[in-house]
Amino acid sequence: HMVERAARIARADVDRIKEHVRLAEGLDGKGGLSEEALARALECLSRFGQLVLQRGSWEGKALVPEAWMARLEDLSDAWHTPEHFAYYIDRKLPWARPLASGRYAYKDFWWHHRPAAGAHDLFAMGALGAHVYVSPDTDCVIVRLADRFPPGLWWAGLLRRVAEAAAAA
Repeated sequence: HMVERAARIARADVDRIKEHVRLAEGLDGKGGLSEEALARALECLSRFGQLVLQRGSWEGKALVPEAWMARLEDLSDAWHTPEHFAYYIDRKLPWARPLASGRYAYKDFWWHHRPAAGAHDLFAMGALGAHVYVSPDTDCVIVRLADRFPPGLWWAGLLRRVAEAAAAA
């Protein structure tokens, strides 16, 4: 509706544009992603994670300001105590236990996982449980695409173990 009002486009034109965008983005007729779209999403999210792993640099060029990367890593103003996550803890939601452990923080749409001394992983969690997990000390980026968020599962611990296994291989 906002697009229609802002551009003063007729509703039929908006619907036609939406259909073209939907098809161009690789949605199949059932509302799912095509194999091509899944591959494209995996590649794009992997590159995004790699950019974070490389502290904002790509092929020797700084694409993300160092100040933004420093802010992302500074957890002094992040949610990190059980009080910050009381909503989840009070409702006894499945991920309340990890959040209450003190090993997680949240800031600027990024989750932080500190699984051990000296380890500080980051992950972005999207719709339906998609993850971009960045583990600097293992030099790993892991992407998980999903069509649903499995009830009762908090992925960070599992993704950390995958990163450790990949680094050891």
